[in-house]
Amino acid sequence: MFRWIAYSMQNSPGNQSFLLSRHESLIDAEDNFERFCREVYSDDCHSALYAYSDEAWESAEDFRDVGCPFDYPDRLIEHGPRGGIVVNRT
Repeated sequence: MFRWIAYSMQNSPGNQSFLLSRHESLIDAEDNFERFCREVYSDDCHSALYAYSDEAWESAEDFRDVGCPFDYPDRLIEHGPRGGIVVNRT
């Protein structure tokens, strides 16, 4: 059962690309974030998490080519000041 919808992206000016995914837990979302950072060769990334529902996932897929249809993330995953991964409530 999925709990989170994640938008992972680089923190680059003008960057419009992102990775859309869904996850069963925060740990799964953190692992995906870490993989994403390795794939784009950057630690300057973040992942915005939104609560999962079937309707929200449908909206996310409908807007996949345009962007994120949600206003405010529930959690934000990013690298902390000492290199570790930090999950913050927003």
